[in-house]
Order: sequence, then C-alpha cells, then structure tokens
Amino acid sequence: MPWDQLAAIQNSIPSEIIYKGLKGAIVFNHVYTVLAGEKLELILSLAPALDMDNALSRDWPRKQNFFAATDLASLLEHMDSLVKPALWKKNSKEIGFLALFTDGEGNYWLRCSRGYFTSLNESLASLEALIEELDDDIDLGMKHIVNTTYRRLSEQVFK
Repeated sequence: MPWDQLAAIQNSIPSEIIYKGLKGAIVFNHVYTVLAGEKLELILSLAPALDMDNALSRDWPRKQNFFAATDLASLLEHMDSLVKPALWKKNSKEIGFLALFTDGEGNYWLRCSRGYFTSLNESLASLEALIEELDDDIDLGMKHIVNTTYRRLSEQVFK
C-alpha cells in the first residue's frame, strides 16, 4: 500500500472489518518499506499514529551509549522518537521503529528495529529499568519526561 494513498483514507477505514490471513507493507515515497510482512489488521490500526513524514529525517545517535548516571539529559532528548518510524540502516530501503535498549547495568542505546512490537517491548522494558535507576535527587522535569514516555508507550500496548 502506498503511504500517500493510505494516509488519505486512514481515518475512514472501518474498525469492524477483519482482515484474516492478509499481510502487507506500507511503501513510503515509492522506495521505502515499513511493516513489511505484518498482518494487514495491524498495519491499518497503526497507520493513523505513524509519523511517516519525519521517518527519513528522524535523527538518532547510532552507535552511541548513554550511561544513565552521567548522560541522562542527552538520552532524554530522544524520548519523543521512541517507537516512531526511522531508517533502519543508513542507505537502506527499510524503515523500522526506534527503540531503547539497556544492558541492565545503567547503559542505554538506541537502535532501529524492523518490528513494531519488538521496538515497543524493548523500549518499555528499558524505560522500566531506567525508572528504577532514577534517584530521588534527579530533576523532576527529567523524571516527568521518562514517565510521560512510559505512559505513551504503554498506552500503545492496549490499542
């Protein structure tokens, strides 16, 4: 499905229609694919919330690690981009979803995952670890960013 055509009709797709067994992909700018091989029902349910217009320009630090104790402010700059479309790899024709990962030792990094649910689940688990690491003396504004991001992503689980 071309994104420009899907975007034009996404709000008029009846929610009661069941697309059993059908799979698809979204083609963006006639070149890039996103959600390739996913169930059509999932693609149509995600379409209204996809921020495809910024997928190709979404900038994120590849191969950079953030240590929560010293780099929290830098890490928080990318919270709005979690689980949003981004180029999977440079010069790739695939668009994935930006995810937050952790090693459980206070180190965090961003990586683009092809799968929507992989991105969502990894980001939620990493945010849970980050929430546990935040000290009481952390700036309330920073805590608010983390908590708001967690709520935004956890709401997507139940859609």
